[in-house]
Amino acid sequence: MWCACGLFYYTNHEDFFDAISGKITTLSYHRPEYSWLTPNNTGPSEPIVGTAIGGNLGTFRDLLDICQIKPRSWEDYILFVEDIDLDMEDLHRIIISLDQKGVFMHVKAVVLGLMNEKSFRKSWMQLNRTFTNESMADHMFEYLISDVIEERTEDRDPLYILKVNDFGHEDPAHGAKDQMVIPIGAQTTLHPDGTIEFKGPFVE
Repeated sequence: MWCACGLFYYTNHEDFFDAISGKITTLSYHRPEYSWLTPNNTGPSEPIVGTAIGGNLGTFRDLLDICQIKPRSWEDYILFVEDIDLDMEDLHRIIISLDQKGVFMHVKAVVLGLMNEKSFRKSWMQLNRTFTNESMADHMFEYLISDVIEERTEDRDPLYILKVNDFGHEDPAHGAKDQMVIPIGAQTTLHPDGTIEFKGPFVE
C-alpha cells in the first residue's frame, strides 16, 4: 500500500512510479520547515528505525475498526498521519479511539502531516473566550495526547513527533509544493535532523 496524496497534481509523481517499478530503492525527504514537536522541541539523539504505517487519520481509524486489524504490537511502527478535513471534535474522537487501542503508547514515533489548524484555532478561541491561548491551537494534536506524552517521558521512552509540511491533501493552486510519497510497510528511518528515509526494495 502507498500513501501519495493528490499524486498527479505534483511534479514528483515520477518518484511513485520509479519506486513501484523498482527503478529506485530509496526515498528521502527533508525540508527546513520540518520540526520535532516532542519532547521539548528536540529530536532523538539516534535515528529511529521502524515500519511505516498510517495515512489519512480518519481512514486509518476506520480500517482498524471495520477490518478489525489488531497487530501483535505497535512497537515496530512509525505512524504517519494527516487529515485536513477534521475539526477539533472529530480529531479528539479519533485520537481517543486510537489511544484505546494502544497506538500512541507504543509506536516508535509519529510523523504529523497537514491538519486543519485554521479550524482548530477557531474552535479553540470559541472555547476559551476568557482565558485564551491561541498558540495552543497550533499544537492541538500534542495537547490531545498529552497524557501519553507525559507518561512515556516519565518512563524514559519518549514519543517523538515530527511535524512536516509536505504530507497531506493540499491544493497545488494554493501554493502546495511536491508532496511526500510514503511506501506503507517500508523500513523507515527518522534521522535526528528530521530527514525521513524509506528503504526498499518496495516491490517484489
